[in-house]
Amino acid sequence: MGFNATFALETDDKVSYVELSREIGRRFNYIYGREDGFEEKAQESINKLGEKKAELYLQLLTKFQQDGNEDAAERARYMLEDSNNLPFGDKERLLAFLENKSKVYFNETQCLPQQEKITGTDGSIMRNRAQNAIEMRTPAEIIEEKIRMMTTDPARVKRTDPGNPEKCPVWKLHYEYTPEETRQLLELGCLSATVGCLECKQKLSSNIISEQQEIIKRAEPYLADQMLIRRILNDGNNKASKLVSETLTMVKDAIRINY
Repeated sequence: MGFNATFALETDDKVSYVELSREIGRRFNYIYGREDGFEEKAQESINKLGEKKAELYLQLLTKFQQDGNEDAAERARYMLEDSNNLPFGDKERLLAFLENKSKVYFNETQCLPQQEKITGTDGSIMRNRAQNAIEMRTPAEIIEEKIRMMTTDPARVKRTDPGNPEKCPVWKLHYEYTPEETRQLLELGCLSATVGCLECKQKLSSNIISEQQEIIKRAEPYLADQMLIRRILNDGNNKASKLVSETLTMVKDAIRINY
């Protein structure tokens, strides 16, 4: 809506829904973004910045619009974002005024780059319903057991057989949990058969448990104080409600709905 939204999508087919929201936002901005008296309202918004910031904004505006100075535009955007006392609607108006546009009601949503799925303990994509996941508070002994039971390179039958890490499900988890330097040593050891699968799994288990313990330690204050979690959720809910309410008010004003 009137705020920047970025989504991490689980599958490629959901990208079409984000694109649909972009089209709706563009169309709405095109039809209703040309509010009456836009320049006059922009000047009123500039005045709300205060004398020094207003003067700086106008200087940067001139440098960008007349000289095409991108650094000036970036400085102006940063200044507006940093103006915490400036109402959201005024920020949006001044950002649009800076780029010589009319008012932007809906920013275009963006997708994060597609992330590679984490391999589960059975070699397929990690999912709770497949019972192949390692959860954040899984006990250490359960983690060790799950990793120990994982299959490895099927071509490596004996300890003395060289392996191929790229064909091993365990190796894919090393990318997530093992530092690169250690990973390189394990890779050489696997290819030369100087490191066995059991040793490789033990190293992975140790790294996972170490990372999990850090997460558990950080979670302790929240587990001990359930009201703290509620306060955090309520604060986020109030901020989101305020932002959505401001955007909804602007949209109603744009389409002349007064209820």
